[in-house]
Amino acid sequence: MNLERYLPRSPLDAFVDYLWHVQDAPAHARERILPNGTSELVFNLTEDEIRIYDGSSLEPCRSLSGSLVSGVFSRFFVIDTREHACMLGVHFKPGGAFPFLRRLPAVELANSHLDLSALWGDQALRLRERLASAPSIQQRFVLLDAALRAELRSATPGHRAIAPAIQTLGSSSLPMAVLAERSHLSQRRWIQLFSHEVGTTPKLFQRLHRFQRALALARGKAQGARSESALAAGPSWAQVAQHAGYCDQSHWIRDCVSFSGLTPAQYSSQWTGQVKEDHLPLLAEPVGARRR
Repeated sequence: MNLERYLPRSPLDAFVDYLWHVQDAPAHARERILPNGTSELVFNLTEDEIRIYDGSSLEPCRSLSGSLVSGVFSRFFVIDTREHACMLGVHFKPGGAFPFLRRLPAVELANSHLDLSALWGDQALRLRERLASAPSIQQRFVLLDAALRAELRSATPGHRAIAPAIQTLGSSSLPMAVLAERSHLSQRRWIQLFSHEVGTTPKLFQRLHRFQRALALARGKAQGARSESALAAGPSWAQVAQHAGYCDQSHWIRDCVSFSGLTPAQYSSQWTGQVKEDHLPLLAEPVGARRR
């Protein structure tokens, strides 16, 4: 798989982590995408279709247009990698998609995908066509960057209390009441605003970030286990849980199964650096899948 990234400059970099471009479908037919607390825009530049499978059942799939927005997920879903012949996307920072949703509350996209034309109208169709006909990857990045900047100029700004809350929740376990008080808002109002702009409650957002910290440690453990040195095998699962901020190993395992459909050991054995982050080759039937 040929994966390239583009880092936007100010002011877009306050909302967008990076743009990405993927070419060449991998050998495996499908990939499991794990929740990470962020949203994405995705364009299929080869055909005007994107197929999404629910994690609990691989059939039937949901077919959307070739340009869509993915909300914040609290569970994994599955994609068809045959579409990787040429894909372009926007990986937003947490809460960064809100200005581009044209007043749609981000929470309404939770655990779902939506055709971008439902938000941007014919502009989404024209943008996809321009991106598909661009002669190079760099020009595609430049076109998409310009479209996002134009959208940002007319966007509704978010509440000033949400950006610092995102930063704090991603790195600490402070009680929600304390964070709400710091924002000079009632706890109820603060949670409403956070969910409205970020796409999930503060508590779930905090859980997803802890899950992602544990996955980063699990990837290090997997790399160590595959190295020639037994000393490089990495921390134990109990240590991974502790360093990530879990109460104990059982707590980490429950969250891992809930969010990914896999135990930590299964995740570690299936992870590979040959796919995008938060993606796993689908090598086995997901937990809870229906059997025919």
